Amino acid sequence: MPGTDSCDGMQPTLGQEQCRTVGTWGRLTRAVGRRKSILEVIAEQAESSAKGRQLKRVVGPWGIVGYGISSTLGAGLFVVTGKAAHDFAGPAVCVSFALAGLASLLSALCYAELATKIPVAGSAYSFAYVTLGEGAAWFVGWNLVLEYLVSASAVARGWASYVIHLAAMLGFSVPKWMHALDVRIPVLDAALSTSPLAASVVLAFSALLMGGISESMRVNLTITALNLAIILFI
Repeated sequence: MPGTDSCDGMQPTLGQEQCRTVGTWGRLTRAVGRRKSILEVIAEQAESSAKGRQLKRVVGPWGIVGYGISSTLGAGLFVVTGKAAHDFAGPAVCVSFALAGLASLLSALCYAELATKIPVAGSAYSFAYVTLGEGAAWFVGWNLVLEYLVSASAVARGWASYVIHLAAMLGFSVPKWMHALDVRIPVLDAALSTSPLAASVVLAFSALLMGGISESMRVNLTITALNLAIILFI
């Protein structure tokens, strides 16, 4: 019958192989577009909570605000901004900040509205699953992983640069191989610049995260408060 995965209801001109191909694509299309209702996702979270499979809530309002601010104040704020204003944008860098702030505000309003309508864990993945389907949610989820991977790498490089400059101010010299180690890739016939020092920063903060969300939250609040104090001082 039409609408099923059986080949009996299809046109007789189609061969069995073509029929199976059409059926496979049909199942894939339905899987990609499969969605869950808001009531379903809320019920699933309630069931997980009842069975004791939900994570313990330890992050309060200050912790959430701290995470939001820290994700905005990147490692390059004190270096890249001044260089961009001096060499490229000039006073127009203020316009760039204003436009970026407006875009961030609109994004925050979208998240706030979705969070009130879909009050479950999962953030953008859950929102996309309910509104756009499983395929879009899968894409959004992996896109978030890629986003955090790239941003964490850039921040680690920035922290490594801060360590090098701090060491130079204190009269120490950091070996070049610790922050600029060239690795040859024969297949591409090119050299990849790596930073063992930046990798050490990633490992250190990964160990902090594995130690517990409460501990990492306190460290994050401390660093964020220090960043805000420096900005206000400047």
